[in-house]
Amino acid sequence: LYSLVCEEQEEKTSKRHKLLKANEINEIEENRYEKSTKNNTVWTQNLSVVEDADGLNTLRSFYPSVRNSAGAVYSMASYTALRSGISRYYSHFNILKNPLFNSSNNVYKSVLKAHRKSGKDTSQHHPPISSADLKKIKDSGVLCKSTAIGLVRKVWFDVQLHLARRGREGNRDLTRESFQLKRDENGKEYITLSHNAETKNHEDPRDPMQQNYRRYIFAEPTNPNCPVESFKKYISHCPPDTTLFYLHPLRKPQEALNQQNIWYSREPMGHNAVGQMMPNISNAAALSARYTNHSLCSTVVQLLSKAGLQTREIMTVTGHRCETSLKSYWAPTTSDREKWSQILSGELLTPLPNMRLPLSLSPSLRETLGESLKKLTGVRLSTPPEMHHHSSSPTAPSMGTSSLTSISS
Repeated sequence: LYSLVCEEQEEKTSKRHKLLKANEINEIEENRYEKSTKNNTVWTQNLSVVEDADGLNTLRSFYPSVRNSAGAVYSMASYTALRSGISRYYSHFNILKNPLFNSSNNVYKSVLKAHRKSGKDTSQHHPPISSADLKKIKDSGVLCKSTAIGLVRKVWFDVQLHLARRGREGNRDLTRESFQLKRDENGKEYITLSHNAETKNHEDPRDPMQQNYRRYIFAEPTNPNCPVESFKKYISHCPPDTTLFYLHPLRKPQEALNQQNIWYSREPMGHNAVGQMMPNISNAAALSARYTNHSLCSTVVQLLSKAGLQTREIMTVTGHRCETSLKSYWAPTTSDREKWSQILSGELLTPLPNMRLPLSLSPSLRETLGESLKKLTGVRLSTPPEMHHHSSSPTAPSMGTSSLTSISS
């Protein structure tokens, strides 16, 4: 009877809860970190020797003494990754905020400061793709829709650019069901994700803004390279019974593939194949630099910023939660730097023919400004007849007046 009662109780429990073994629960807990994060933690574990809070001096001396396998100091990025790994591995100590670790944290900061002073801080964020290289990609045929490799590259490029997905996060795990083809109220087709993408910036499922971060790829009927049409063509050439989205092209000449409907195998691209997509495009198109997948996220910020979008609009596209994190994705172009250099060198200080100043400036300020301009550019400030008229007037014109005085050489 006792056995029957236990079986009945177990049956009732299994209806509401899946019966899991201890190792399955442990695996679920381990999966809270990505594989690359786990590898970083293991690397840190092999290097560090802190075992308890009594080993504070060990950690304090660890930061300035640690070296790589070649005996050289680590880069700034490696130091940061190293400390993050230590923090995760010894999470029960909370080495970042625990006052007991203030001294070791100060040593860590001092090591980084000395690194910068010695000129060894050469780390760079993922650079955006330049305008010239974007044109090369478009004109080179590397994203050609008429070839199997070109089509899958184009679809990947469109998804990364329009949906602003990060370098490797979740890209390999995308499936057909990850995308939805819809129409807006005007009947225009667009593609969007069918789920709220989980990234390191949006791990909270209760975030009320989650759905706003679903980006769209709208159809461009007059554009021969319409991203929606490329997407539909890619799907039509994939085997219907496959699950994962990015597939390897069949190992056949393109002429043979053109004689059949299926262009792709059932073999999905692995993490490395998807992770090397942009570097391979860089090599195939002979770009000026070897860009990474993450460079496309920087490119999105650059393009939208140049188009005049406000920060909050760009953050909705990229999924960033604060302006500080967004700023790291923006970088001035070479032409921007050239313009700034010309300003600083005085090349743009030569006055234009109709350069003018408002008459509302006080005589003393005009005199000071005139002397400064004369020293910088050799241009003297003239005083036309109307200036004498205004200076004798008891009331000076307001800042909004349209009367202007010219600067002539």
